[in-house]
This record gives sequence, C-alpha cells and structure tokens, in this order.
Amino acid sequence: MNIARGESRAQLTKDIKMICKKCGAENPENFKFCQSCGSRLDGKKICTSCGAELDEDAKFCGVCGKSVNGINAVPEKTVAAEPDARQTTPAKAYDWKKIVNYVSFGFAGFAALIGFIFTFCIGVTGRLYVNNILYDSNTNTLYYYFFGVYEDMTSKTIYEWLPVWIKMGISAAALICGVVFAIITIVKCVKQFAHKKEGVNFVKPALLTYLSFALFASAFLAGNAYKYYDPYTSSITLSTVGFSAATLLGLILGGIAVGCYFVCKFVVRIGEYKNPKVIVNSSIALVIGVLSIAVAALLVSPVCSVGYAGSSSVTDAAGFLTFVVGAYRYYHDGRAALTASLGVVGFVIQILLLVFTVKVLYSSAKFAAEGIKGKTLGFAITNTVLSVAQLTVAVVLVNVLSAVYETEYTVSYAMPIAVLVLSVIVLAGTIVLKVLGNKKAKAEEPVEQLRF
Repeated sequence: MNIARGESRAQLTKDIKMICKKCGAENPENFKFCQSCGSRLDGKKICTSCGAELDEDAKFCGVCGKSVNGINAVPEKTVAAEPDARQTTPAKAYDWKKIVNYVSFGFAGFAALIGFIFTFCIGVTGRLYVNNILYDSNTNTLYYYFFGVYEDMTSKTIYEWLPVWIKMGISAAALICGVVFAIITIVKCVKQFAHKKEGVNFVKPALLTYLSFALFASAFLAGNAYKYYDPYTSSITLSTVGFSAATLLGLILGGIAVGCYFVCKFVVRIGEYKNPKVIVNSSIALVIGVLSIAVAALLVSPVCSVGYAGSSSVTDAAGFLTFVVGAYRYYHDGRAALTASLGVVGFVIQILLLVFTVKVLYSSAKFAAEGIKGKTLGFAITNTVLSVAQLTVAVVLVNVLSAVYETEYTVSYAMPIAVLVLSVIVLAGTIVLKVLGNKKAKAEEPVEQLRF
C-alpha cells in the first residue's frame, strides 16, 4: 500500500510542468532555463554585466547600475570566457613578392616610354678634332634622310644614292616599329590592369619597345660608322662618328630600367637560388647576356681600319656602307660594282647579327632572372655563322680595294675577329645550358615512361 502511494507521488511529480513566462513553453520541474528560448523559469533576470540576480520587472542593475533591457539569459562573464575569433585571427601580412612584381611592371613601362620617346630622337654626331680640340660637330637624325640629304648630294650615281636609301629604310622602320610596339603595349596594359583579363601580359611588348629603339639606333650608327686619326698633322687630328647626346641618354635610361626589371624578377625568385644547379645555370646565362652586350657594342664600330705608311698610327676606319660610297671614287669599272655589292652584303650581315644578338641577350636575361628558357641555341649558331661571313666579306672587300693604296699599309680586322670570338663563346655557353637542361629533364623522367 505504501509502495503504491510512493509510486503515485513520483508519477505526480514527474507530470508537473514548468511554464515559461516568456514563450509559454512547457518544461520539466527540475529545469532552471527554458529549453525553447533560454529564459530563466523562476522569472528572475541576470545582469549581463556583473551577473547579479534581479527581479523580473527590474530595468537597471542594482549592483552595477547598467541597463538590463529585459535580458535574463546567461551572464556576460560566462560568454566572455569563450575566445573572440577577431582577436585570435592573425593580421593579414603583405605579400612582398607581389609588391616587387608590381615594381617590375613599373620599370617595364618606363622602359617602353623611354624607347618610344627617344625613337624620334635617334641620331649620330660627327666630331672633328684639330690638335685634340673639338673644332666642329654635326648631328644627323632620322629625319635628315627624308629631307636634308637631298640638298647635300654631290652626285647622282647609284653608289652614292644606295647608302642613302638604306639609311632611309632604317629610319622609316625605326619610327614604324616604335609606334606599333607602343600601341601594343598600351592596349595590353589596359587589358591587364583595367579589365583584369587573364593571360594578358604587357611586359614583353614594353621591353620590345625599348629594344626596338636600341636596335635601330645601333643600326643607324653602324651605317654611318667612320673614324680617321692622324697624330702627325696639325689639320685633322681625329674625325669620328658616334651616338648623338639624345640617343645616348635614351639608351642609358632605358637600359637602367630594363636592368631594374630583371633585378626585380631575380629578387622574386631569390629562394630558388639555394639550389646549386639554378645558380650555375643562371650564372652562365648572365655571362651570355654580358657577352651579347659586348657584341652589340662592337657591331656599331667600323668593320676594319687601315694604317698608312707602314704604321698603324695613321688610321682610316670605315663601315661597310662607307665602302659603297667610296667605290665610285676609286673605280670607274666593274670593280666599283663589286666593291659596292660587297659593302651592301656586309652591312646586311651586320644588321642580322645585331638582330640575333639582341634576341640572344633578351632570352639569356629572362633565363637568368626568371628561369624562363628561350630558343637561344639556334640564334647563337646563326650568329657564329654570320660572324664568319662578316669577317670573310671584310677581308675580300679590303683586298679588292688594295690597288688604291699607293703606299704601304696595314689592315686591322679587330671588330669582326672580336665578334667571331665572342660569338663562339656565347655558342659554347648556350650548348652547356642545353646539356644541363637535358640532364635535368632525364633525371626527372618517370620510370614508367622508359620502355625497353
């Protein structure tokens, strides 16, 4: 009987429900907080600031004095124990490689600007020294071969007009290429940075804008190359032709910008240089680039020099196109045509050497700084063959003209010989890079691809 009463009392206690005053939900008697809304079932409030218990109708805490606003949930001190995600999240770090990359874009754009502007300033300056003092100087720009040259022509022979037409073609090509590369650079720059198009890079046309200027400035000087030196007379001590001041300034500024671009690319991948193979390959590519600059500098100088009176003190040096002009002055027969033809062929070889040398220089610089391989070996082989051809033409040309000289003379082929030697060294370097690249590729080749 007592047992039945105990069970009835337990069942009665279990059936008692606590009604939440806030949401009206039923809760078991032993619950202190509503399982539906989280409010206290005894009607009391908890200050969210200090955790003090307050009456149901309290609007302000009697302990800390802060507004309650009807909130009777878990105290703030309990919530404060949970970690704050904003405090645990580390501050966003700057990507220094991305910053350096954008700086390199700035240098590439500046090089393009320099190349475009100074293309319109390409010129050469002839200087005349008397007793080692500058006596006179004269600057010829691209525009001279469109207008002023016709007033200075002294004869109407093909031998005098042919070099003029060649230089006029160089001038026109320089202006056209400068404008075209500049437009391509601007269009790609807008697509890359304004429209955020993937796969668009303005750097290559930007660098080509400067390289085009440097190439045509060098070709323009090569077409006018001349030097005469006589230390024994009091009249003309030295007569020489070189870059004009504006052209030289453009070459220096643009060269610095291009160099800074590749330095930035080098810094971005500085971590890769912990690998000895990368160091070796990049060093060889850097040497190839330096030698290519030396070849380009030699190609704008006179192709050969002649020393009179059995001594090299008195020298007369000229480029291939100068021989074309002098052919008619020395000969009035078939030898004039032969001399002029050899001069034109030699000059064409010289220009091709300049073009391929610039290509080798660009490819080697990208490989040294960015690790991007280019087709350098084929151009290096072509340069070596052209160097041999240039030396051969120079020797034949001087031998054809040998009858002109009435006194003893000595001939120096320093320029074509130096170009040939440097071209062979560049070719050897590119072969070494090719062999090292093939060994690396074979080492990384998966075993399953090897078939017997």
